[in-house]
Amino acid sequence: HTVTVQDAFGCFTPLLPFTITAGPPISTTATKTDALCNGGSTGTITVAQPAAGNAPYEYSLDGVTWQTSNVFTGLPAGNYTVFFRERDGCNGTVNITIAEPSVLTSTAATVPVVCNGQSNGTITASAAGGVAPYEYSIDGLIWQGSNIFNVPAGVYTVQIRDFNGCISTQPITVTQPAALTASSVNTNATCNGGLDGKILIT
Repeated sequence: HTVTVQDAFGCFTPLLPFTITAGPPISTTATKTDALCNGGSTGTITVAQPAAGNAPYEYSLDGVTWQTSNVFTGLPAGNYTVFFRERDGCNGTVNITIAEPSVLTSTAATVPVVCNGQSNGTITASAAGGVAPYEYSIDGLIWQGSNIFNVPAGVYTVQIRDFNGCISTQPITVTQPAALTASSVNTNATCNGGLDGKILIT
């Protein structure tokens, strides 16, 4: 570029040519935390302050809605393009992916109570997916590391909780045999010392 200076009388003089160069490119990086549970919206993205440009900076996930905070929360798993811009309109993007664990699933098997009214039935729970280790509960209050419960007959909801606090439930029924009862019909001996008395047990 060449700039010419002129005064009120029409006198002018050219200045030496000079060059305006482009500033450094504006760029940044982003970090994330993955969603805790499959299908959940607990992921976050944190954008570092751009290495060039002038504050204040703004950030967006859609290029339309902007915010001054460099942190985005409540995000489900997916691929994101983070838009950022500085005071004078310079802008850029950075791509980042939020992941999620596999679906936490549960199954349960039972062994019936041996005798009516006893508490020796068993529930054995199994888990897959999510993030190990797992914990198990049949009331949602008391949790244990063992996946086996000794219980009386009844209807239960087995809950399995993974390391991230994700929960899968499984309804299960523990059965028992009918109560064992007995009755008898007695026939007395026909005479003292006789051996023809009878007891009929049902």
